[in-house]
Amino acid sequence: MLHAAALLLCAASLDQALPAVRKIADGSGATIGVSAVHIESGCRMSLRGDEPFPMQSVYKVAIAVHVLRRGADLDSVVTLTKDDIRLGVSPISDLLRAHPERPVTRTVRELLQSAVQISDNAASDAVLRLGGGPKAVMATLRELHVSGINVTESEGNMAKRFFSQPIARYLVDANNTATPNGMTDLLVAIQSGRAASPESTRFLLKWMTDTTTGANRLRALLPPGTVIAHKTGTSGDLGGVNGCTNDAGIITLPDGRGHLALSVFTKGSTRPETERERPIAAIARVLYDLK
Repeated sequence: MLHAAALLLCAASLDQALPAVRKIADGSGATIGVSAVHIESGCRMSLRGDEPFPMQSVYKVAIAVHVLRRGADLDSVVTLTKDDIRLGVSPISDLLRAHPERPVTRTVRELLQSAVQISDNAASDAVLRLGGGPKAVMATLRELHVSGINVTESEGNMAKRFFSQPIARYLVDANNTATPNGMTDLLVAIQSGRAASPESTRFLLKWMTDTTTGANRLRALLPPGTVIAHKTGTSGDLGGVNGCTNDAGIITLPDGRGHLALSVFTKGSTRPETERERPIAAIARVLYDLK
């Protein structure tokens, strides 16, 4: 349990961190949005917190929450065929490309794990379809009183849309966007147990903790052994401009100081990925170090 004095310190520190966070963002060469909530106290800090940013694969968290909250049979088997091949990261698609005549079967649990933990696009679209599509996900978000997240389409359609328009239009497109505050509110709902059953919450947090992506983002500058459950999202580049490089997660703070829900979204950078990731890591470290 956190002492009242510690909660007051946390709230004050989050406010005091804003200038440092803004300085990192201003030097990043990108438009950066940040939202942080100390979950146990509810204190909050944000920079461009209500501005929509492209989510890319961060949106898989919302899809997973929806499917888990609706009580899907995690042991039921789903068959994927060559029609389910998707661009981007997708081991399932790799299997289907290699042997298009052989369907791939996975349980719902395995599909959810693959979508969240390794960001498999074919797995994500399969569970999105199973869950009733984007409108059903949005209904769950409204039920959780989470606003600012706009799930509108599948990974397959998102890839087509990205490559079919100028980058300037993509950066203001309303499809599959989230405000930093909206995504952080969803993370708070997950950690607090409001998003799904206790068992489903454990599954989701385990998959997010074991994620294989984003080693150079939120977790990069945190002390070894820090527990962070997170999900990344990354677009390609068009005309030398990156659509988005994102990471959103729940950081377990040291010394019993609770948990920090943190979303860092970037868009419109002309710098290489390693430089786009650096400010995400720096912002996470600034907030982790607050006393």
